[in-house]
Amino acid sequence: MKKGFTLLEILLTIGILGVLFTMSFVALNTNRTIQEGNDTQIQADALSLYQALEQYAIANQAYPVDIVNMPTDSVSSICKSTALSCLGSVNLNL
Repeated sequence: MKKGFTLLEILLTIGILGVLFTMSFVALNTNRTIQEGNDTQIQADALSLYQALEQYAIANQAYPVDIVNMPTDSVSSICKSTALSCLGSVNLNL
């Protein structure tokens, strides 16, 4: 009598380990979790910007034409228009 594993036992073990590995990989997908956190922060920032612009418009009866004193690593201006001058800017035209 030989001691060892049968082919069926080995394949079954590999299959079970594969399923467990796949389930743990999906459950612990840190890139997706980080991206969801970043998306939430971006949405919160956009909402804050929108609310600030709406408050400005209520106080001044108009939206600002553009914002030029922004950090150099961001876009050059923010505008609310469909004009060609808004190309390369953040367009808030709703």
